[in-house]
Amino acid sequence: MISIILKSIEKDKGKNKGEVMFSNFMFIKNAYPSLYELGYLAEHNIFNDADTSLYKLRKLGEELVQVILEFINVQKSDSFFLNLNVLERGNYLDNEILTLLHSIRIRGNSTIHNSNGTSIELAKRSLYEAFQITTYFYVRFVDQDFKIPVYREPNYAKSIDHSLGNQNRTSYVFEKDKLFFDSFMSYIEEVVYEGIIDKKVNGFGSVKEVENMSFHEFHGFFSGALENIAGLGDQYVEGLLYLRNICKEQLQTNDPQYINRQLATMLYSRSIWG
Repeated sequence: MISIILKSIEKDKGKNKGEVMFSNFMFIKNAYPSLYELGYLAEHNIFNDADTSLYKLRKLGEELVQVILEFINVQKSDSFFLNLNVLERGNYLDNEILTLLHSIRIRGNSTIHNSNGTSIELAKRSLYEAFQITTYFYVRFVDQDFKIPVYREPNYAKSIDHSLGNQNRTSYVFEKDKLFFDSFMSYIEEVVYEGIIDKKVNGFGSVKEVENMSFHEFHGFFSGALENIAGLGDQYVEGLLYLRNICKEQLQTNDPQYINRQLATMLYSRSIWG
C-alpha cells in the first residue's frame, strides 16, 4: 500500500501543467534523464522543502558516482560512501570534486535526523555544488568541448508560483495526502509496537501485556521506529520526508522535533496507555 501511494504521489508531483521551468541541469537531460530529474526536483523544492532538496541532491551524487565507476570500468557497490572511497584511493577524480561529493552525501544523510531543519541557504549552496560536480563530470567523461553554462540561482517567486501551479491543491490532492498520512502512520505504529514488544516482553506476546508506559518512554520508542524505518531504504526515507512535509503544512511549522512530538502524541493517545 505505501509503495503504491508513494509512486502515485511522485507521479503527480512531476506533472507539469504549464511551461517547463528553467533548470541548471538541463544540459544533462538527454544523456542522463535520471540525473536531470533529481537535479530539477532539488532545484524546485529549495524554498518549500529544503530537506527534500538536500536528499534529492544526495541521490544525484550517489547515481553520478555509479555512472563514473561504469565509465572507468571499476566495480561498484551499493554504498555511496564505499564508492567514493574507491574513487579517492584510485585518484580518479579531483580532490575538490571528491570533497563536494562527500559534503552532499553527509548533508543528505542528515535530513531525517536534523532537529533544526535545513536552511534554504544550505540547500542553495548544495545545489550549486551539485551543478559544479555534474558539469565537471560532463566535460571530463562525456564531451570535452562542452561549454559550461552560466549558473542561475533559483528564484523564490518563480519557484513558489511553479509549485502552486503544479500542485493545484484541490480536494483530490488533500485526499491523497490524507490517504498517505493514515497509511504511513499506521505503518509507523506497527514498527513502534514491534519495538515495544521486543524490549518489554522479549519479542513474544502483545503490547497488552505492558501495563504502564509513560509518554516519555513511548516517545523514545517512536523515535527509534523512525530511525529503523529510515534505515530500510530510499523509498522509506522518501515516505518520512513526505510525511514531514504534510505536517509542515498542517501544523504551520518547520520544527522537526515539534512535528515528531505531535505525531508521537497522536499515536500515544490512541494506545492502551494514552
